[in-house]
This record gives sequence, C-alpha cells and structure tokens, in this order.
Amino acid sequence: MNNFELIKAVRARKPLWDKSTWDKVDVVTREELWIEVATRMDVPSFVKSEVRGKNADIQGGIMGTSC
Repeated sequence: MNNFELIKAVRARKPLWDKSTWDKVDVVTREELWIEVATRMDVPSFVKSEVRGKNADIQGGIMGTSC
C-alpha cells in the first residue's frame, strides 16, 4: 500500500477524524484503528506497544478523574 492509499483508507475511518463521533467511540476502538494503520505502515512493534501504553494511561486518567 502506498502513502496515498493509506491516507485515503485512514480518512475513510470517521471515528478517527470526525469530532461528532468522539463521544460514541471508545478509546479501545480508536487504539485498534491506529494499530491497524501502524500495521499497514509496517511500524515496528515496540512503537505499537507504546501506543497501547499511552492509551491505557489516558483511559485510566479519564476514568479515574472525578468532577
């Protein structure tokens, strides 16, 4: 897959770009979509694991926060 095709495929994923769907798409779903993009780009696995870790921290921070 070349860069043009990858960008086209990513743009087709509304949850990643459309702010109106952010409240309907959970962090895990977004993480899975980004992992798929990284896989198509042949990103090293250690980068993918860092993404998972950061998303877990973000989700923990959001869920652990009280207003």
